[in-house]
Amino acid sequence: MEYVFTASDLSTFSPSNRLCKYADDTYLLVPAINTQNIPKELQHIADWVSANNLKLNCAKSQEIIVHNPRRKRQFIYPSVIPGIKRVSILNIFGVTVSGTFTFHSHVDALIEETSRSLYAIKTIRAHGLDGNALWDVTRATMVAQLLYASPAWCGFLKANEKSGL
Repeated sequence: MEYVFTASDLSTFSPSNRLCKYADDTYLLVPAINTQNIPKELQHIADWVSANNLKLNCAKSQEIIVHNPRRKRQFIYPSVIPGIKRVSILNIFGVTVSGTFTFHSHVDALIEETSRSLYAIKTIRAHGLDGNALWDVTRATMVAQLLYASPAWCGFLKANEKSGL
């Protein structure tokens, strides 16, 4: 909670860039037209961190470039930022998103998680748990996993991903 209060005055260097802050995570969103400002933005954040007696964990910092693979012209990646790992998928608040704004990895992980939950539910059912108690366990585990942040990603799924779920 202290970080939320402290970070209330953290803003971007460029007004067209955006910061998304939640708990102790901060996401910097930079549109393609502004990639030349990324070093300035990172320095601005580093200066803010220093002024607030915080420590920037560069080992946890990652960059993902989101682009549309169906565009006709060739996509040109910006220069690599020294000290920041570039990734093709990123877990944002428990939802795995790719650089092409697809959720294949998220759905695959979700199917794997819910399969384990289903096995556990079948096991406790075989040991005598049934009725409302079994439904309570199912809702607290498997249904919660399936529904977590689903409004943010389910509209982007393909038919085969929906049927897999």
